[in-house]
Amino acid sequence: MKSASGAPGERLYSDLVRHVAGADTSPGAERIDGGALILNHEHKKEPLDRTSDPYTRPEFLAAQTHPVLTTLQLFLAWRDSDWAAVRAALFGAALLAPPAEDSTATTSQPTSGAGVRRSLDRAVAAAGGSGGA
Repeated sequence: MKSASGAPGERLYSDLVRHVAGADTSPGAERIDGGALILNHEHKKEPLDRTSDPYTRPEFLAAQTHPVLTTLQLFLAWRDSDWAAVRAALFGAALLAPPAEDSTATTSQPTSGAGVRRSLDRAVAAAGGSGGA
């Protein structure tokens, strides 16, 4: 989890990629399959006034292999008890089967960073938040 008072720098994502890639090189380290960058950006603004997409450069978004989520996206999914979206956002739908009591889960949840953002952005839009640039 990282925080930025304004727009977050792309280096935060690069730090995640470097950390995940370097984790397997430590002696006795457990294998890491991936990670997620959770950003609390524009924290000087009211939560619903923050942009829902912290990154907007198309080339950067297309190259992402790990999800990038905002604290607002996670909060809204949690508030709405959208556990399938939270699981898909953090772990990818293919990695975790939903619990039997979770009737909102589907097998078509997005697993890419962009797909997860679109799913959680719907929750932001429904709550009246602003979209990305």
